[in-house]
Amino acid sequence: MIRAILATSLLLLAACSGPKRTSVAEIEHGSQPTSAPVKKEETPQPEKKPEPEKKSAAIKRGKLEDPAEPEQKRALDIIERVTGLKFKTPIPVYIYTPEDLSEEMKDWGDGYVPENVMGFYRPDTKTFYLVPKVAGNNRSFGLRVHEATHALQDQHFDLVKLHESVKTSDADDALTALIEGHAVQVMIDGLSDLSPHVAKIAEVREPSDKHNPNAWSTVFYYAMGANFVQHLLKNAEGYPGVHMAFGRLPVSSEQILHPEKYLGELDLPHKIAPDFDAIKAELPEGWKVKEVDTLGEWQTRLWIMSSEAAYGAAADAAAGWGGDLEITLVRDDKPQAWLKLRITSWDSESEADEFCEALALMGTTVHYTQEGDKVLIVSSSEPLGTLPCNKLERAMGKSKFE
Repeated sequence: MIRAILATSLLLLAACSGPKRTSVAEIEHGSQPTSAPVKKEETPQPEKKPEPEKKSAAIKRGKLEDPAEPEQKRALDIIERVTGLKFKTPIPVYIYTPEDLSEEMKDWGDGYVPENVMGFYRPDTKTFYLVPKVAGNNRSFGLRVHEATHALQDQHFDLVKLHESVKTSDADDALTALIEGHAVQVMIDGLSDLSPHVAKIAEVREPSDKHNPNAWSTVFYYAMGANFVQHLLKNAEGYPGVHMAFGRLPVSSEQILHPEKYLGELDLPHKIAPDFDAIKAELPEGWKVKEVDTLGEWQTRLWIMSSEAAYGAAADAAAGWGGDLEITLVRDDKPQAWLKLRITSWDSESEADEFCEALALMGTTVHYTQEGDKVLIVSSSEPLGTLPCNKLERAMGKSKFE
């Protein structure tokens, strides 16, 4: 039953709120963004009749929906009632056929690729794109509630700035789970009386296609994100506590998976400063640094799951994650070649032991060395040999940890 819900509910939602993730070139440690300032109340003015929205430069083929559309108004009323927040401006809704939206997306040329074309909200254009022919009448209303919640988030917290504020894949995973989990929970609280199955979304723990990383990401962002929001609702004074999280973001996927590490005694990822000079001295000739990233507990779990032999051990093996830094290197003479140096720290030496047991199951595709609660990993597209890997791992072990 739950798997069926995942297929029909999570999949239709998987679209929506953030720009396509880009790689990072360096790790920056900055302060968390603050929540948007509260505007002072203004003197009430006579309500004006809404004027038709002008088309954005990105809108060429869509038809503007009547701002007085009853279904849209009902969706906005539900969202305001559930969250306690008010919409500041109308949300333009453009109606497309599948063919017109497909053609328009080709013209965007900005890297934005929604995961489905039933409907989605774009923070940069402040627009909701809806394809009723694909979504169908039964699903369109739930989709309206979910996507309009993203518009509400954008109006109060500025989704574009939030995504720009995070500097690692791990932090972006955590932010996306907060954004999507909040929108899912609004659906649950607003629609469960009409559609009791909606409440089951947060209970999903695995996709029907267990070997599809994208399906697992959908579960993380939507279901586990909703579970994180439910923890805030219960332990942080309801929706005001949830909205405060947009001003004090969860900093890692670990905090999404273990919400008590966000609200309780704050558990921050270990900061790792590699000795690049030592690493470069041991690099085989021709390799150069392309990017540096932090993957986090969630992507560590997915990486272990990519091995059939280690699949069943992934969740427990990743659960003791304390921090990581992944350095990706490339070659000019071999564009397809890659080398990854991963420096990881764990909550204890026993947690590092468990992680190494999973690495052993992955076979010869990775070379690793354990130093107490640290595990140093080398993997590459082509064999490097044991001696070069050992030298690199010794250099990686010179990193400073905080």
